[in-house]
Formats: sequence, structure tokens, C-alpha cells
Amino acid sequence: MCVRHGVKRPPNTSKKAPLSYNSPQYKALPTPARWQAEPPHSTHPPMKHARSVIHKTLRCLILAGTMLALTSHADEYADTSELVRANKFAEALAKVDSYLINKPADPQMRFLKGVIQRNLGQQDEAMATFTSLTQDYPELAEPYNNLAVLHAAQGAHDKARVALEMAIRTNPGYATAFENLGDVYARLAGQAYNKALQLDSGNAQVPRKLNLISELVKP
Repeated sequence: MCVRHGVKRPPNTSKKAPLSYNSPQYKALPTPARWQAEPPHSTHPPMKHARSVIHKTLRCLILAGTMLALTSHADEYADTSELVRANKFAEALAKVDSYLINKPADPQMRFLKGVIQRNLGQQDEAMATFTSLTQDYPELAEPYNNLAVLHAAQGAHDKARVALEMAIRTNPGYATAFENLGDVYARLAGQAYNKALQLDSGNAQVPRKLNLISELVKP
């Protein structure tokens, strides 16, 4: 599928327009600027076609930078973003890890860590990062969306669907998640049509439907 400080609860992010960052097929989000860095609440137990992974990453971080300048941790976020813009992902990850030693609960920097891990090809680590964010901050929709991106990249479209439905439940105005969900449903439909063709190769309607689905989901 194509990829934001205080003691109070993170404010609602539903008014933030989605930005894209990763994967050729699906869309995920950069860190929303208005997320608050706070410890997880004790009550708790981010699919459009992309021109390139790096282009999408740069685009979202440049846009995010204007928002991050309003935060008290602007220097840390801005420095990390500059490293990502320079494709220095390993250095960016080291800076994030150093920051999180003193502020391990900061959702914004944790989200950025997941983005960096994904760009480094550390899919399992990125998935773990976004999963932990959904557990610690279930009120934030973006981590669910990005988790769905990773599931879809592995062909786990049912898991991607569940994650996107959680994103939409958390933020019913989340257009990116709705679009990604449509792409996931298209891929699931393709799997169903392929199975139908295996069971009934004489059905002349199924190949036509498969062609339509292929046009929808091809990069």
C-alpha cells in the first residue's frame, strides 16, 4: 500500500490531511505534527501509486517539516528529517534511537523510526514499531495505516484489511485508509476470482473480471 509534546492525551488527528510516503502500491503517512509526546495511558493493555519510495519519503518529510517547526522538539525532528532527505537512513535511525533513550514514549519519533526502518528494508522491525504504537496509542489512526502497508507488501491482505478497518474506526474521516482499503479489497477479489477459475475453468466471466482487477491494482 502506498507512507505527527506535554502530558495531555494526544489530540484528535482527524483534521490532518493525509500525506504519503512509501511503497509503490499503497500510501502511508508521515508523523502528524500535533501528536503529543507522552507515556502510554495505563488504561491501554499510515495505496496510491508512487513514483518511487525515496520520492514519496522526501515529499512527506518536506511537508511535515513546516509543521514540526511548531513543536518544542523541532531540532531533533528536523535533524532526523534532514538525514532521511539525504538518504542517510542508518544515521537517522541512530539519532532516533538516541532520542528515544530519554523519551521512549514519544509517539512522533517512534512513528518516524518505523518509517526509517521500512526504508532500510527492515520490514519486521518496522512492523513491530507500528504494532507497538497501535497498542500504546490506539487513538492514533496513522500507525494502523502504515502497519497495513507492511502487511499488504507481504501479501497478507486479510491482516491489512483488519488494520485499515481499525484506522477507519479510529478516524472515520481518514481518506487515505479508505483508499487503501479499496485496494486491499481489489486484491482480495483477485484472489477469489483466481480460486473460482481453478474450480471452474469453463466460466467465461471470471477471466474478464480478473482482467479488470489486474488493471486496478497494477503498479
